[in-house]
Amino acid sequence: ALGVLTTPDGELVFEVPEKRIDLSWDDNIFSYQYFNENSLVNFVMGGAITWGPGAADDDCGFVLRMKDEENYFYTGIDQLNQVHYDEMTDGVWQSPAKFETDQIATGAGNRNELVVVWQGDTLTTLVNGQIAAQKTDGTLVEGYVGIAMDTFENSADTHCIFNNLWVWELNSGLGPHPLQAPENAQLTRYQSSPEEAFGELKVLGFIPQGGNMVFQQDSMAFAGEGFWSTPLAEDQPYTNVVMAGELRFTPGATSDTETCTLLARVEGGGFGADYAYFELGFNNTGKLYAMDLAPGTLPAANFYAENVDLSQPHHVLFILNDNTLTLFFDGQIVANREPIQDGHPGSYAASLNAKTASTACQINNLWVYQLSFTRMIDRSSHPAPARPTLPHR
Repeated sequence: ALGVLTTPDGELVFEVPEKRIDLSWDDNIFSYQYFNENSLVNFVMGGAITWGPGAADDDCGFVLRMKDEENYFYTGIDQLNQVHYDEMTDGVWQSPAKFETDQIATGAGNRNELVVVWQGDTLTTLVNGQIAAQKTDGTLVEGYVGIAMDTFENSADTHCIFNNLWVWELNSGLGPHPLQAPENAQLTRYQSSPEEAFGELKVLGFIPQGGNMVFQQDSMAFAGEGFWSTPLAEDQPYTNVVMAGELRFTPGATSDTETCTLLARVEGGGFGADYAYFELGFNNTGKLYAMDLAPGTLPAANFYAENVDLSQPHHVLFILNDNTLTLFFDGQIVANREPIQDGHPGSYAASLNAKTASTACQINNLWVYQLSFTRMIDRSSHPAPARPTLPHR
């Protein structure tokens, strides 16, 4: 209706119900989370941004046409009634541009609808249904999209909440889906160092380029009758992770159920109503299973291999990405982005449920890697410029 689009033809490529960026812990920081799902050329992206507490010059918005972590475009809004245009080229911030608008609802708790349209070399930013800024830029022709937040020297307890994010690709077909690798994919480096293992996952397109190591442990073991569990990295709870280890399970002579498992997304102080976790491992009938327990639900196991030879050690590697599971068993993929419970942050553990004194569980080369779509950039080298004297829009 505003004449911004040359054609409405296209396809909805993804939707994200809610994301949050919290920068209450520092200032002079630019943080972004990108969605490594579709590399886009011509598209429309929209969503609602709710202000948290913080300084008026904090800005929140979208990352666009991201080629890599050193080349991308950013457009956002602040509570000084400005639309921001910033470009990172080869790791260097370019001269920023700002446009004044009276369309922004300011104040903590207030919400703004931000929509951007990028067709060819023309980028248009709309705030609450009105065109607020426009720019011609041919530097970046294609890339990923995401969300971002910026703070400067006046930062306080600050955050932004993004709701109902969506991306519509205009008349150009879908880009690659690097997080949806082939069903017959196979890992060759799964028993190597964690760096080699998740490096191979990146090459194959199972995980994004961003991320960091959470912890690594060479070996741990449990033995004897009882329930044994060791919490791991309780101070680093994450939602989206890769967890891997070699499990050697020696069941006892019993018909009762015994298990040797790894756990992720562990939250809650015990086995109460708020206790939740994702569990994966072997039972004493030779089955590889996964169980996802959410508060208020009954646990139900899914089985991914049967008649496993438990006299030999076996390697498992699984990826939890929001509400999907990807699982490799001895390097072979047995689940590819299978739906599970909605993701929630949590810590990790290893456990043995044993019914006899001879039961044992040993885990070697155990590690967790965080999937990260977030990057932090020190803004002290790119301070907030003086408020520009640009035409009112």
